[in-house]
Amino acid sequence: MNTSAQKIINGFPKKFVSNKWLEEFERTGKGWLRILSDSMSPFIQTGDRIFIEKVSPSNVHVGDIMTFWKGNILVTHRIIRKFRKEGDTYLIERGDQYPHHSLVSPESLVGKVRQIQKNDKVYNSNEMPLLMINRFAGIALNYAFATRLIARKVPFLPRPMKNIIKRVYKLLALISNKILRSTLVFKK
Repeated sequence: MNTSAQKIINGFPKKFVSNKWLEEFERTGKGWLRILSDSMSPFIQTGDRIFIEKVSPSNVHVGDIMTFWKGNILVTHRIIRKFRKEGDTYLIERGDQYPHHSLVSPESLVGKVRQIQKNDKVYNSNEMPLLMINRFAGIALNYAFATRLIARKVPFLPRPMKNIIKRVYKLLALISNKILRSTLVFKK
């Protein structure tokens, strides 16, 4: 077995992903996982299954839903920003349900969500309208991220300007939420 797979297997709590799943994913580069949290709700909900496939960070786009390692836990969130630093591609992720974001290094990236299974129906994330919904949601969350960052990084902004930035952030977050909630495809 590959030594990188061995490190991952030894560091991961078996109650979430089995050694067999990790070995199979390392061998084939794809696999099904069950979602255990509501961080991507309403788009992906607790109990849904996702099919992930290995991709390089350069093949990731804003709006894509990716699975990655956060410590020794697998997390599936939306990519809201992508940038290059010292020759590597880094990603900023965020769960649709929460305003928090974090950096995803190239080493922690596992794969891209290609399919979502809700009940007995499987949806392909590369087909319209899901591709467009993901892109629009990612762009809205990216701009929300940027406006929030401006408000935090520029402490000398006058109070009226900060209030405008807060309103823009809330509006962009609302737009993203409306896009995701209006997805007729995912109504249970």
